[in-house]
Amino acid sequence: MTSMDPATSEIVSFQSGSLTLRGLLYKPRGTGPFPAVLYNHGSAPGMLNNQAFDAIGPLFVSRGWVFFAPYRRGQGLSAAAGPYIGDEIEAASKKGRGSVDASLVHASTVLLRGCKLLPERA
Repeated sequence: MTSMDPATSEIVSFQSGSLTLRGLLYKPRGTGPFPAVLYNHGSAPGMLNNQAFDAIGPLFVSRGWVFFAPYRRGQGLSAAAGPYIGDEIEAASKKGRGSVDASLVHASTVLLRGCKLLPERA
């Protein structure tokens, strides 16, 4: 890939327990194998992370790397897969659980009780 040949992303699906999530995959031309980066990004609402993905992904691709940027449940391309963590934190805070820190702990505990954290995925 040259600087005149911009990287484009492909929407891919992947399983997380019973959920189907989506992400963006950027990859160099050719058959590979290629080294890969799994971008563990923040949880910006909606499609805001695309700005970062579209800036960073092509940089890795131009150097021969695959770049994968997953969307978490309730976020971006995975919006239909469940509630967004920011909404859950806000709801916990409104229920009078105390400080924002306490709300974060509560929301995290609720998430960990579900099927979201499996030993083989840890």
